[in-house]
Amino acid sequence: MRNDLNHREAADYCYDHFNGMLSPIYYSLNEAYEVMGRYFWWPKSDMNVERIGFGVVEDYREHPNNGTGQFVIQTHFNPAEKLGTYLDMTIWERSFRPEGLLFYISFSNYDEKFVRNALPLANGKDQHVAIRPENRKWSNINIDHKAPFVCEVPRFPKVYCEKDWVLHMKSRSCFYLHKTLLSFTGAAMNCRSLKSNLASINEKTENDMVLSMIEKNDPRVWFGLRHEATRTEIDIEAPPNKKSVAYLEYFAKYLGYNVDGTPVSSTFESFGQNQPDGKMLSTENCFLIEKDRLWDDYPCDSTKAWSLCRKMASTQRYHY
Repeated sequence: MRNDLNHREAADYCYDHFNGMLSPIYYSLNEAYEVMGRYFWWPKSDMNVERIGFGVVEDYREHPNNGTGQFVIQTHFNPAEKLGTYLDMTIWERSFRPEGLLFYISFSNYDEKFVRNALPLANGKDQHVAIRPENRKWSNINIDHKAPFVCEVPRFPKVYCEKDWVLHMKSRSCFYLHKTLLSFTGAAMNCRSLKSNLASINEKTENDMVLSMIEKNDPRVWFGLRHEATRTEIDIEAPPNKKSVAYLEYFAKYLGYNVDGTPVSSTFESFGQNQPDGKMLSTENCFLIEKDRLWDDYPCDSTKAWSLCRKMASTQRYHY
C-alpha cells in the first residue's frame, strides 16, 4: 500500500501500473466497506492506517453550515480517454456507471475526528472522501493530501504494444499499419518478419479501430482474409443475398479463412457492394480494405497495397 500520493497522483498510479482506477463508490458507503473487506483482510487493529481515500469528491452540500449530509461524485477516469474506445468492460469485476453520477452520504456517519472542511474553508481545493478502517466512518480529505488508497483493477493484467502498434483492448491484440505497397504474399511475409500475421478482423470494434488507423486518401490495405481456394467442389449452393445471415454463415463455413488461423466470423462482415465477387480458384482470392473502407477481394499477386499486421499484446512493458 502506498501513502505518498495525492488524489490525482494515486489515480494516475492506478492507471499506469494496472490499467486500473481509484476505487469508486457509486451508490453508498457500503460499497467502500465491501472493497475494504476484499483488499484489507487483516484485523482492523493491525492495519495501522488512519484513512483510506476513495475515488469520489464532494460536489455540493445540503445546508453547508450545519448540513445533514453532502452529495459526492465519482472521479474515476473515463476508460475511453486513456485506453481507447474499443474496450471489453467485462474485464472489470463490476460495471462502470455513467459519468457524473451523484450519491448522497449523511453526516450522521461522519468521523468527527476530522474537521468538516466546507468548500469555502478548503482554500479552493476539492475535497474527496476517505474512510477510517477502525470505525468505518467517512470524512473529507483535501485532494492534495497524501493518503493510502485502493486501486480497482481489471481481472486481467495490463498489456502493452510496441511503439507505433495500436492496442485493441477487447481482444488484447496489437495492430500495425505497414505503409509499403506489397502483394498479398509480400504483405504476409512482412508481417511474419515482425513476429505477427496479416490481421484477422473478427468483429465490429476491431474493424472500427482499423478504419481509424487509415486516412481518407491512403492506399488500399491488405488484411488476413482469403478464399478457401483448396476446395474445388462445394455441394451446397451459396445463398444469393450476400448481405444475408445465411450467406455470411456459408462464407465462414465453406469459403473464407484467416491466415492467422482464427475462425472466420459468421456474425460480422464489412463486404462492399456485391462482394465477394471472386470465383473459386480464380485470381481474386485475397481481401483488402478498399478506398471506400469496405472489404473487397482482389488478385493476390498482381495487386499492391499496404498491409495490416496483428499480434497478441504483451504483459511486459517494452523499453526503448
